[in-house]
Amino acid sequence: MAEISLLFISLILIVSIIVFYYGKSKGVLEAYKRPDIFYPSVLDITVIGRYRIREQSTHEIVEKIEKLANTYGFTVLVFPNVIKVQRIIEPPEAKKKKNIFEKLELLRNGYPEELTLFLSKSTKKGFLEVEAKCLPVMYRKMAQGIQYAFPKSSVEDAQIFCKEFIESIMRVLDAEVLMKPCAESSIRPIVSYEFLYNTPSQDNINVKAHELIASSMKQILIAGWVDREFIGDLENAQNRGVNVKIITKSPEGSDRTIREDFKRLIKTFGKENVRLNPRFHDRFLICDNRCIIGSMYYTSSSKTRFESAIYTEDEKIVNALLSHFERIWNDKDSKIPK
Repeated sequence: MAEISLLFISLILIVSIIVFYYGKSKGVLEAYKRPDIFYPSVLDITVIGRYRIREQSTHEIVEKIEKLANTYGFTVLVFPNVIKVQRIIEPPEAKKKKNIFEKLELLRNGYPEELTLFLSKSTKKGFLEVEAKCLPVMYRKMAQGIQYAFPKSSVEDAQIFCKEFIESIMRVLDAEVLMKPCAESSIRPIVSYEFLYNTPSQDNINVKAHELIASSMKQILIAGWVDREFIGDLENAQNRGVNVKIITKSPEGSDRTIREDFKRLIKTFGKENVRLNPRFHDRFLICDNRCIIGSMYYTSSSKTRFESAIYTEDEKIVNALLSHFERIWNDKDSKIPK
């Protein structure tokens, strides 16, 4: 009798789960049909602007923006070359809620949640460049899995409010506009792939690599040989505040030119930013959220051979490659140059 009761209860639970998910999927399908409902990607709700400000300490920058941030109900956090302006004020009804999900549900979707300022040296002497990246409350709802569908008006509000928030902060810093704030989806495709190749008369891969290095804002990671053709560009990136790390092989037994380039590499970037590993055979370049994976080393001789590579901005691939770089960097056979 007890077994029959248990079976009956299990059957009821299974049927209830099926009905629940059927109703949920039906609701999602109905929502898709509604013209006023939008399923935004993170790029649609992320607003980015680029600016140039007079060179000054991080402390001076924080002093200027802190008063305005506090007025809006935000606090300011400081990290090396990064300033975060985060929302701390909540509606009275949200404060009463203990559960984070319940709190988020009471917050306005389009209101700015977080503004991050990435600071780097400018090519213009005496100035800093600032990449401002603003995320709205709906970003947290998406990240927490609370909500994925939003009214189109909420997405439009998010872009407008985040844009206005960036502009108000940058006005305090008397910033020069390099790129007006706009949704990230409007300035770069969600996923981009490109096949690249070199021949003895064409150097498409080298050209693309130079472009990526020149436009990098945060970090450049390289696995492979690097010679004087790219060392100058990498040094310029480092001078802008970009973090440069290189995994390569020992130059022992190589010709004089390679040994000289290696000495320059160590002198320019420091031993702490270079690792030697005899087991790796990778050849790739990561610049921020973009990468090139292919057959070529980052040397001038690659322009004289047939080489092939894939360029991509696919977030999953770039993140996987970042993890792979760290795996090699931390490998037991990876050594700091002597």
